[in-house]
Amino acid sequence: MQVHAESLHHYREYGLASLVLPGLGHLLQGMPFRAALWFGGAVALWGMLLAMVASGASVNEPFWLIASPVIAGYHCASMYAAIRAQQRQSGNLTSTQTVSQALPTYLWKQAIGGTLAAVGLIVIVLWSGKLADFAWTRLQGGGAWGWHGLGWGEILSYTLLLWGMTAVGGWLFWQGYKEQKEEEPRLREHRLIEHALQNGGVITPAEACLALRLSLAEGRDYLEGLVKQGLAQREEYEGLLRYRLQPSRGV
Repeated sequence: MQVHAESLHHYREYGLASLVLPGLGHLLQGMPFRAALWFGGAVALWGMLLAMVASGASVNEPFWLIASPVIAGYHCASMYAAIRAQQRQSGNLTSTQTVSQALPTYLWKQAIGGTLAAVGLIVIVLWSGKLADFAWTRLQGGGAWGWHGLGWGEILSYTLLLWGMTAVGGWLFWQGYKEQKEEEPRLREHRLIEHALQNGGVITPAEACLALRLSLAEGRDYLEGLVKQGLAQREEYEGLLRYRLQPSRGV
């Protein structure tokens, strides 16, 4: 069963809610038990990460560098689960194609990249604050330099790794954002064609406005643009202006 473009918008709202706060998308769908499970897992992971950074728990290995992408992945998994739950409730989860339509590649890039960058920035702030406190204490009291067995070279390396992880996340988010902008014209065409095919290949400016989520003037201008490109034909029917799409011309 094909998922209509109008439905995908609602699915992604639940996904975005769970991406920001794991379990929130399930809670909004009336699934408190599942919401509690996802939220409890997030609290445990975040608590572990904060405890590691606050205590400087990385004598030999920076475990919190591993925990950061794990937490980012957990948020993305919560987003995916919330969207699947909504599709299942609405009866639209019948094939892997349905899931791929609701979760296009650019959405995954934005979700994974944005979450990774956000978690990375939070850890950088905590790490920098802890490092500044330790450096100030050493400057006032003297003593050997280093932090819990780490030399300053290692600390610098971990800092660069954190910034690198955050930069990769930001780059991935930007790539997804650009792909979404490039995809929007094609998605608009598909929504327009889908609506027109349900009415014999014709569509009015008002219908285009609803299908493309544009103002009435913008919907009319969009259809006029198709006429100029030779992809649609303007016609009148019982005094009503409408447009007949020309699929053979490439719409």
